[in-house]
Amino acid sequence: MCALFEVLCSYHGMLAWHLRAVSKAPPATDPVAENAASEAEAEAAAAAAAAAAHERDTCAVIAAALKRGRRTVWDLAARRVAALLSSDSLATSGSESYMQVVEWTSSFIAAGEAFCGSEAGALRQRLQHQTLKYFGAQHKRSMGVLKDMLNKEAWQPLPVEALEAYHRSARAQVPASAERLKAATTVKQGDFEVFVSEGVERLFSSASAGGSSNGGAQDGDVSGGSAPTTPAASGGGAVAEQDSKQAPGSDAAADKAGQDAPTLTAAALRIGTSWKRYAELMELLPPIAPQIFRGASEMYELYMLSIFQLFGKREALAMELSANTSDAQAMLTPRLRTALLRIAKERGINVTHWRPVRRAAEDNGGSAAAAEAAVAPPVAEKKSSGGMMSKLGARFDKLSDKLSARTPPKLSRTASASSSGGGGGGAHAVALPRMQTALEARQGQPVSPGAPPTPEAIADASARSRMEAILSSGNMYGLKESSIATESLAWVAGEVKGMRQRLVAQLPPGDGKAAGQFFSRTVEAADDLREHVLKSVSRLLLNSAAFAHALAGARFDAREVGDRHSAYVDVILNSFRQFSTKVSVAGVTGGVANVMFDDAIAATAEALVQGFAQHRKCTNEGRALMSLDLQTLSAGLRELRHGELPPNLDLVAEYIRAFYLPQEDVLGWAARHPEYTITQVVALIKSAADSQGWKRKDRNAIIERVEAGDLI
Repeated sequence: MCALFEVLCSYHGMLAWHLRAVSKAPPATDPVAENAASEAEAEAAAAAAAAAAHERDTCAVIAAALKRGRRTVWDLAARRVAALLSSDSLATSGSESYMQVVEWTSSFIAAGEAFCGSEAGALRQRLQHQTLKYFGAQHKRSMGVLKDMLNKEAWQPLPVEALEAYHRSARAQVPASAERLKAATTVKQGDFEVFVSEGVERLFSSASAGGSSNGGAQDGDVSGGSAPTTPAASGGGAVAEQDSKQAPGSDAAADKAGQDAPTLTAAALRIGTSWKRYAELMELLPPIAPQIFRGASEMYELYMLSIFQLFGKREALAMELSANTSDAQAMLTPRLRTALLRIAKERGINVTHWRPVRRAAEDNGGSAAAAEAAVAPPVAEKKSSGGMMSKLGARFDKLSDKLSARTPPKLSRTASASSSGGGGGGAHAVALPRMQTALEARQGQPVSPGAPPTPEAIADASARSRMEAILSSGNMYGLKESSIATESLAWVAGEVKGMRQRLVAQLPPGDGKAAGQFFSRTVEAADDLREHVLKSVSRLLLNSAAFAHALAGARFDAREVGDRHSAYVDVILNSFRQFSTKVSVAGVTGGVANVMFDDAIAATAEALVQGFAQHRKCTNEGRALMSLDLQTLSAGLRELRHGELPPNLDLVAEYIRAFYLPQEDVLGWAARHPEYTITQVVALIKSAADSQGWKRKDRNAIIERVEAGDLI
């Protein structure tokens, strides 16, 4: 392209010379000199004037021919470049040099359009076609690399130097973008002289330098190469060390910067680099910008879905929404639920098969057998239960044999292993058959039970073992890892939102509207996912389900008001002390700790209301004891929280006060407080009716209206 550009410059120089020759004015004549000159001199002057006029006419004809030939010369040069771009090996080789070729070709097209004064449609289409083929191949490879990174992700934060290297590469993109903007302005002006003045070295070397510094891609990966995992790999360690030697007091500044720096993982940093690289490619080739934007969106969606699959409550998507929602559904906002369902559907994932693997691991000590039993097919469950029923008689033995005949051998082993107690051998016996089943689904052919495990099966087993270790109770149900994952997703979402205006400007109106929905419905849902994951972990750490058992032992039918709170208050406060210790030991940020503590208080408030509702007999003195318990609990939690508490405990106080309502005000109170379930309202009515001596007929009438929803 350099040689072709020099040809264009030479052609432009010839045209400019002829145009200057045509614009030369004829020499002025002096009347006095003409009178004094001899006839010979007059004839010589006339001949010179005629020659000059002939030269101008000739230059004008040549200049006109050169103007007409500019299009032909440009077409010949464009064909040479198009022939180079047509090589499939260039588009699919995966070399980083292709990105330089794209930038060089874009600069060459801008110069050519300014040279001939018209658009180079054929060459632009060829560049777009080849770049789309290149992008498809490289994006597929990038997605594969990202999947491998997520499968092997240890969810540990990267050093601060990695983020510094990322910011340096982002700042390096500004000069290259400025060069392309200048070239685009030159095309609109049609001034080829600007390209000539820049010279071939500056025109193409600027694009090359920009391409090599934008994102630090390696091995032909358009997404920006593997994210650095160490200071040496990121290239920031030496710079940081040099800066620390030059600036006094830089150690304190570095410590403060490390504390304020966002939490990143290798996968998050790769996605952020990929988005910047994709944005640059969209600016180079706006016609294929929609396909590039969709590719960038897939990387973000994959990261978001992977975090939910590992740390979120997966069963929340497997259940249909109903009036009686579970805790998992209640913590899953409609925006997050809609985004996750769409992503899973587009990736061909059937969420109805998802089961609460984390809860199964929790109930069985985090063993592999527990996690496998949570997703075991129903046939295997029937097989294990059939063995227990065989003790009742021969009839049940026959039923068990029939079920065993329909059960594949490896499922039978899975059931026997899960029902035998889940020791070390049982976990291995469960894991191996499931690896073979997954492999059959990928290859479409059966695997013999005695065949050695394949590399894919070993990788699946390693990933499952790592997942079980992260989510185990000994690791505090992945508190630190889930915090790092959600914080890194929040950083990626912030980077993506920062590019919104820049990216939408490159998209057509229809695609721009779809992109706006992606930003508002999917990118914004990162905060919802962060809250959902942290709440899920907080409720596992707190184990608020045990509060109901402690509440069951309390007595609220006393006839005297004591000065001592109930024993369950001490149980709850001790649980919160352990909860606070676990959160502080995990080393999470203050914002994460606050979110988890607030949700733990919300879970406690729900458990208290549910526990109070289950006490059938309650006197006025018992309600006073409930108020005393709540005051004592609030004071203890306020001390642990080191500040004011969220208003969740007001839910409990309002439920206690409602016990003293007159009969005619109960329906109005229930209408104003939809946060209580029908069961809790009915329990309150029954307890108040017994304590205040309501007539049975009136009590039943009020209960019927509450159950029917007729509260007005």
